[in-house]
Amino acid sequence: MTPEHRTDNLTAAVHCSKGQKRVTDGWGSVMEYYGVRPSFNNTGVSHENGSVEKSHDLIKKAVDQQVSMRGFRNFSTLGEYKDFLNKIIAKRNSERQKLVNVELALLKPLPESRFCAPEIIDVTVSKFSTVRLLKSNYSVPSRLIGCRIRAYIFYDKIKLFYGSQSIQEVPKIEPGKSIINYRHMINSLVRKPGAFTDYCYKEDFFPSPSFRRVYDLLKGRFPANHNKQYLQILFLAASEGEQRVEKVLDELLSAGIMPEVDRVKELLSPQKEIPAIRVIAPLLQQYDSLINRRYL
Repeated sequence: MTPEHRTDNLTAAVHCSKGQKRVTDGWGSVMEYYGVRPSFNNTGVSHENGSVEKSHDLIKKAVDQQVSMRGFRNFSTLGEYKDFLNKIIAKRNSERQKLVNVELALLKPLPESRFCAPEIIDVTVSKFSTVRLLKSNYSVPSRLIGCRIRAYIFYDKIKLFYGSQSIQEVPKIEPGKSIINYRHMINSLVRKPGAFTDYCYKEDFFPSPSFRRVYDLLKGRFPANHNKQYLQILFLAASEGEQRVEKVLDELLSAGIMPEVDRVKELLSPQKEIPAIRVIAPLLQQYDSLINRRYL
């Protein structure tokens, strides 16, 4: 009888589409290597997750108790936090050493390729300067529109390459969400500001509450061209530095001055005082001494 390995419906192991389930390629290869038949819990039947969920609940409580005994919840580095968790887990696992030994006796050598090896996908950059990966959208520089790029999808991040050139590295997000960098798209929107009114990624174009407040003020004062003004301000943020522009916006807002793009430009590039230049005209008589001089 073929051994069976059961998990819940985690995305790393099962792909669900239109009510149908299938094993992911990565998880299927692991199960095939070990000669195990994969199976999954029934969706919506919570008690089938009982043993796993209870263990998860207990480890969370154990971590919370240890943090409370520690007296504070801040950790100086991620490594320090991992060491903290590993000590708690090691202590809990020590109580189950006999059962662990039974499991170890049944383990086979690890596969040659790691289960967490990246999934590689080639994708074309859309006209909106985005790529769609695993049902999520990621923005890339607009110069790559129409180009074919390669994505290396890890469990926690995505690396994008154009040929051998690294483009960017972004966190991997849940399906249906987006990571949009306004700097990738601002050039095209500045040329077509009317498209910003119903832009699907509009909320990603407000880097901070100050920018959002500025947009609302401009919309109330300049209904006809507020998009144009705001996008030009955002273009300045992309080219001159987001923090510099935000500082200028905060100064204008604090002073009760409407943050029009021309005022923002003035404060970003203050007029420097022109130094006084004094030119002393030479005396022409000084040239008389050169009239009869010969040069070798």
